[in-house]
Amino acid sequence: MLLFTQDCTNQRPHIRREGSYNTSITIGLGVLLLLVCMVNTATAVPDLTTLTPNSAIVGGLDFNLIATGLNFTSDCKIQWDGNNLTTTYVSNTTLNVTIPQSYITSAGIKFVAVVNTTGHEASGILPFTIQNPAPTLTALIPSSKTVGAAGFNLTVTGTNFLPSSTVRWDGEDKTTYYISNITLNATITTSDLTTAGNRSVRVVNPAPGGGISSILTFTIGNSTPTNPAPTASSLTPKTKYVGAAGFNLTVTGTNFLPTSQVRWDGVDKTTYYLSSTSLNATILQSDLAVSGKNNVTVFNPTPGGGSSSPLTFTIKNNLGPVLRSLSPISVIAGRGPFVLTATGGRFLSGSKVQWNGKVRTTTYYSATKLRANILAADVARAGLYQVRVSNLGSGGGFSRNITYLVKNAHPDLHSISPVNVTAGGPSFVLRVTGTNFVRGSMIRWNGSNRATTYLSATKIRTIISRDDIRTKKRVPITVFNPAPGGGTSKSVTLTVV
Repeated sequence: MLLFTQDCTNQRPHIRREGSYNTSITIGLGVLLLLVCMVNTATAVPDLTTLTPNSAIVGGLDFNLIATGLNFTSDCKIQWDGNNLTTTYVSNTTLNVTIPQSYITSAGIKFVAVVNTTGHEASGILPFTIQNPAPTLTALIPSSKTVGAAGFNLTVTGTNFLPSSTVRWDGEDKTTYYISNITLNATITTSDLTTAGNRSVRVVNPAPGGGISSILTFTIGNSTPTNPAPTASSLTPKTKYVGAAGFNLTVTGTNFLPTSQVRWDGVDKTTYYLSSTSLNATILQSDLAVSGKNNVTVFNPTPGGGSSSPLTFTIKNNLGPVLRSLSPISVIAGRGPFVLTATGGRFLSGSKVQWNGKVRTTTYYSATKLRANILAADVARAGLYQVRVSNLGSGGGFSRNITYLVKNAHPDLHSISPVNVTAGGPSFVLRVTGTNFVRGSMIRWNGSNRATTYLSATKIRTIISRDDIRTKKRVPITVFNPAPGGGTSKSVTLTVV
């Protein structure tokens, strides 16, 4: 008799001879077994052999996972830790799936299998490792202490730090606080600082993956560091005039400290630390009262420290200001306030313009230029006024005087009233209207001055006597403004009828 047996490996029937059975029964059983084998072949179990890649770094980006094996169908899914994922069928030996970043946020082993969703057959599982990154170490803050110093928090900076990272101090794990993926804090105690020398500091990330960073050195010194001796190389400025205003003196050099002190002829001045190469010191006006040379040094306190070599600051005698010109060179009386520009030399920030001996508000522009506010009252009347510059506040005296001309305007006659009078009539008041009249303006009758009353810049009057109008005639009326400036207006005719 022939018997069919199933070869589970090759999935095909085998025939063997058994002489004691009925041939027809044997053939029937063989057919039935063949049908069973055909069913098993249709739902063959997937076989997962490799994963590419088979590991990833914690916190990495989305990536493509390739599964290779046998018996893959379009109904197969890649299973990640028991969860079926949306899978791309490539061939009966290859499947693809995208693993999102959210699946690799922590280290550990994930299990991957391939499942046939039709036959519910699953392959064996393969491990996928999510590894911690290896840390790197870049800086220690602080990087040194002295023997016996108090405990402190050591700040460690680098990359790839994790909440599970540990700071290792000379091989000993220290209590570590995760600040960010680039910063850790570690508790260093007084007992860690009992002897001088160098200590190795590393960062350890745990497995899977992870690792140990390179070493940075922390130095424990024997005693308080010694302050360096300062050097002073230049002063800005290095000269001033006697009596000049106080100022900030900039000292440039090396080895300056926040505790460095600028000394002016041995006297400590208020000092501001700018950098290890620059200091500012407050120099008062009283420090500039006398001409001469002053020694400027920088002092660093103990331990160590000391004083720099002196630099010389020169206080010069002020030779006094020089006044060369004024602008504008003249103005019209009554014009109101204006700005007078004085040009010359040796002007200082404290220089003042004087108008007829009285100080006026002055703005300093440069050593050759000042501007002064001249009041309306200063130019209310025509005349010659004396202008000079004073450096008295800076010990420099006065410039020469320049005579400044305030001129009367040229009068302008518009009308008279009356314009006709009767010959032989009585005396009368002649009213004159125009512009630029001044208190010295004179009404002229046929070229002769008449006693004139000033009413305003536009109105004046006079009394014409009866003797001036005895006969019929035409009389030219003008207005005269006296010097400086001034002059005679055009005439308007008065008719005696």
